[in-house]
Amino acid sequence: MEPNGADVYVLLNPFRCNVREFRIITRVLADLGSDDLEAVDGFYAPDIDAALIGTCFTSAARARLGVEGMQACIARCGLPLVVPARLDAAGAARFFDEHLLRYDTYVQLYPCAEEPMGLIERVVERLGEQVVLRPRAGTESDYNFDLRHEVPMIGVRHELPSWRRAESSW
Repeated sequence: MEPNGADVYVLLNPFRCNVREFRIITRVLADLGSDDLEAVDGFYAPDIDAALIGTCFTSAARARLGVEGMQACIARCGLPLVVPARLDAAGAARFFDEHLLRYDTYVQLYPCAEEPMGLIERVVERLGEQVVLRPRAGTESDYNFDLRHEVPMIGVRHELPSWRRAESSW
């Protein structure tokens, strides 16, 4: 784990027009509460229309689950992951010092027992609220490049879900 960083990052791309869908997808992680997560960070990069959701596990959860367990908990959502503890030093430096610097919108939320919505879904919602306030950056072609070559992801789906396919009808 990066000092003061998240244990597992979830990549949401394209983000701006799919906030609702990403909220639905991340609902499977609603059972991760204050026993597991101490905070969740949301980052957005307008030039690539990508969001990263960083999950910060509690010390007790880190000890109980280990890196593989934390990854497995978050991987249930089926989205691509970045797990800093699984990166070599050069890959981690590239991710934190180059890629993550592109993200200029940031939100952070903490567990709240009174909140009916899961913490990760709340961060996706709050990040989406911030993104729609901003003017759209770039062109459509800027948003369609392949992040798999830039971000060291784990669990990349080889087949896109139907709602992300261009040929799917709404």
